Parts: sequence; structure tokens; C-alpha cells
Amino acid sequence: MSCFHFEAFNEPWKGGKVGSESHFGLFTVDGKAKYALWNLVDNGFFDSVTRGGKPITKTYDGNLQLLFKDLLLPPIKKNNK
Repeated sequence: MSCFHFEAFNEPWKGGKVGSESHFGLFTVDGKAKYALWNLVDNGFFDSVTRGGKPITKTYDGNLQLLFKDLLLPPIKKNNK
């Protein structure tokens, strides 16, 4: 099985702002946990971890509706037959 290891934190200096390469981290560059880790934040898993001296918090302040507003759907080709 092949396995690829990515950094835990986003690396905005990679690939520029337009590309996806700088957004592979599980945390934003300022230490906010992305959606996949929200449950771990809620359960106190990161209570002893900081980023830049600040505690780990959730992106979008944990508000799922705010997250949904930022999601972009891939283009969908409709077949009108």
C-alpha cells in the first residue's frame, strides 16, 4: 500500500493561492482545525497543543452552515436527453 505524508498545517507558500497544494493540511496555518478534526477538538484531544501560543480551535468557529457557504461544487454536466 502506498502512503503519502502531508504536513499537518497548510503551507500557503506552496503552489500559490489559486492552487490546492497549499491547502492539504489538517489545520490552517494559524492553527484552526479543519472539519475532519472538529470532533477531536470537541473531545479535548488538542487541549495541550498550541500554534503560535494560541489554542487549537475549529475553522468557521465550528459553524457548519458557514462552512457550507464556502464550499464550491464541481461543475456538473447535465444530459438533457
